[in-house]
Amino acid sequence: MRAPALFIAPLLLALVCAGCAHKKVLLLTDYTPGSPRAVEAHKTVDRELAASNVPYALHTVNLDLNARPNAIWREERGNTALVRIKAIQPDLVMIAGDEALKALANRIEGSFQKTVFFDVRSEQPATKLIASGYGAGVVENAAVVEALTIMKSLRPELRGVAILSDRSAAGDAIVGAFTAARNLPLPVVDIRRVNTQSEWMKAVEALQSQAGVALCVASCSGVLSDANDGTGVPAHEVLRMTAAASRLPDFSFTGEYVGAEGVMMAVYVPLKEQAAAAGLMANRILFHFGSIQAAGVQRTGKTSVWVNRDRATALGIKLPANLIELRAETPNPKAPQPQ
Repeated sequence: MRAPALFIAPLLLALVCAGCAHKKVLLLTDYTPGSPRAVEAHKTVDRELAASNVPYALHTVNLDLNARPNAIWREERGNTALVRIKAIQPDLVMIAGDEALKALANRIEGSFQKTVFFDVRSEQPATKLIASGYGAGVVENAAVVEALTIMKSLRPELRGVAILSDRSAAGDAIVGAFTAARNLPLPVVDIRRVNTQSEWMKAVEALQSQAGVALCVASCSGVLSDANDGTGVPAHEVLRMTAAASRLPDFSFTGEYVGAEGVMMAVYVPLKEQAAAAGLMANRILFHFGSIQAAGVQRTGKTSVWVNRDRATALGIKLPANLIELRAETPNPKAPQPQ
């Protein structure tokens, strides 16, 4: 009677081990290797995957797409991503950042079955992946109404907002959010899209003549150097130069760039929250037999407000004591339907 028991035990062990085989996840980002965003994204996704207590391996490749925001560099880095996908053969690909999603969406479609994206505002590549059945993810709303409401409360005399942006995917999305919105607390009076650092600074200087206008820095991660070598200017440096040259109350939608020398205010969803939502989605798809099609799109709902008090003081703005702790709730509309 012992022989069958001895036979069944290894069989059960084999079945259990088969169900617990290592899952491989490849995280592709447009961040700079070793940057705070790169570290935060990897750490947060890793924590969510570990919650299932199932063996897995997380491979992260930071493509540094904004180091040289030009077509040739992004083509090369996109090829690098495809090589890593073929070498690792992951069970799931995760993509973080608008530029990474823009560069990889068409390449992955048709050749890879499961993709989760986050830290994006670009609807078009996200919707395309979803419509083709290959993707799901987390999309951040650009909280334009919340930002303008706060700016109007701080400066009641404001008559409008001027938007300054690079020509990146994130810039496209934020400018689009402004132009699509209705009944804004402040009307859009000027929109300027530029390529290079010198063009950016000329635009900042030109906008100084517009009295009663707030300056929205929609996106500046894709500003090119004037050296004409295809290299990018770091976003924090662009914002430092902007603040040094501007007397307008200014704001952005990326919290990491609000510092001692940056813009006055940011209204944003922390990367940690977005990565956690995407990591949880990946966890369910990989370990709980979730469907990539059923996952769809989640929209982050809590918007944080971060204020640079030194910058506000320099602009003659008196801040409420609790402004830095404000949290605005944004709606969670249904996922966009495939076109």
